[in-house]
Amino acid sequence: MNASPDTLRDLFEAALALPRAERAAFLRARCADAGVRAQVEAMLRADESVGEAVSSERLERLASAIGPGDDGAEAPVAGSRIGPFALGRVLGEGGSSTVFEATRAAEGIVQRVALKLLHRGVFGADARRRFVHEQRALLRLRHPHIARMIEGGVTDAGLAYIALE
Repeated sequence: MNASPDTLRDLFEAALALPRAERAAFLRARCADAGVRAQVEAMLRADESVGEAVSSERLERLASAIGPGDDGAEAPVAGSRIGPFALGRVLGEGGSSTVFEATRAAEGIVQRVALKLLHRGVFGADARRRFVHEQRALLRLRHPHIARMIEGGVTDAGLAYIALE
């Protein structure tokens, strides 16, 4: 029995990694629910129709700026700053990242975001590759059920972050 991805994102990313000609067969084989399959197909069409907002070269530079593994620096906490964002409470945590509620204030306007920070111990080549891939995908996606990327970067201390609506 084939293990099937549980989420739209898993299906989308797996299909996106395939050549276009193989995507329909993959989705028929991995996604029995026609409604879910139609959603993934719509996401793939949306991905193809949007130009890349940030150059691949910039994303590669950001990824290479991620520092080496854990250097003993303390993890960011509520009240600290990442780039222009003030961190609030932790919204969620996973194996490779922590997501904070964060705000940015400029000219009297306060913007609330979800700020995803990569953990310091996952800065190997594979983590850099996934970071670049995630930023590219988020910059290009336009779907009502996927948070839009506002910006991403790497702090002077080498912490990679992605700010999402």
